[in-house]
Amino acid sequence: MPLRSPRFAGNARLQRAADNNPPVKVGEVGEAIAILQQALIDSGFPMPVSTHALSRPDGVYGSETASVVKRYQAKNGVFPDGVIGHDTLAALDMGFPGPPGPAPTPSGPLPIVFHPGVNHAHSPSGRWTDIQKDPNSSTMINLICSHASPWEVVAAAIYKEFGDKPIAKAHLDWYLKGGGRDFNEDINIEKMLREDRNVQRAISLLFPRGRSTGKFPGFLKIEQADYSSQDFRFAFGAIDRLDFEVDFDAATIHVWFQDRYEWHPYYPGIYTVFSDDGPRETNGVHAALVELKASGAADYWMKGEANVPLSAFTPGPPPKPDGPTI
Repeated sequence: MPLRSPRFAGNARLQRAADNNPPVKVGEVGEAIAILQQALIDSGFPMPVSTHALSRPDGVYGSETASVVKRYQAKNGVFPDGVIGHDTLAALDMGFPGPPGPAPTPSGPLPIVFHPGVNHAHSPSGRWTDIQKDPNSSTMINLICSHASPWEVVAAAIYKEFGDKPIAKAHLDWYLKGGGRDFNEDINIEKMLREDRNVQRAISLLFPRGRSTGKFPGFLKIEQADYSSQDFRFAFGAIDRLDFEVDFDAATIHVWFQDRYEWHPYYPGIYTVFSDDGPRETNGVHAALVELKASGAADYWMKGEANVPLSAFTPGPPPKPDGPTI
């Protein structure tokens, strides 16, 4: 079904959805979603959440958009499954026969929407002496923890692991002295995109095969094992969600994320246990760093974005585990 409305006809993704190849579903992001959101708003279905941050559609097919789509489908005789395919786009196409309103233009950039990672917010327990009785870590860290204060444990970790990792050291210093203020990651994200071949590989595996024109948005989780650089691994840890948009025409990639810099001690009964917490060889160091919150240390948001040319990508081989989880 060729789309005829000037509002939709120029967007290749929407044309594919109109042909069910494939339809648009929850989780998709990009210009096509922003165009659909604007059309639904103009059809009398407000989206206060999806337009709050930018005063225009955010281009993210989340729960609010899905709910509005189902209401629109029910009103227009389409099965209300929240999937935008042939029947839903046919109804929308007929509803906008004239020139489009203030919908985003296909050539415009994807609105940046940061998706903050999980904030565990571990609090100091004041029970360091209990932790010293069973540090639950590697042999060396067990020995150090059992005889040292939290500050002394952290000083030993800095001496042992951070001397050759300047980016990670800057992040740790910010945790100890930054007062919880956000840390701008623009420069570090660009450096990671240009230098970390395993991160490049993790991102590039999501690129559509054979695609050479237009824009492609996506996102992924960066695990600790995904890094080739230990400096980035110690600085960022696992990134819950890293968003990207590839512009094949400009041969660039735009990447952004917002994630929490925090430490994760695993001592059930002393600290709150979260589903993604678990024992690790550095458990005692994590506990020491959380205890230092009582002396002014603070978690903070790592937040930034960067653009690099696709030519900077030289993806490496599949990553191999390199050391224990920090």
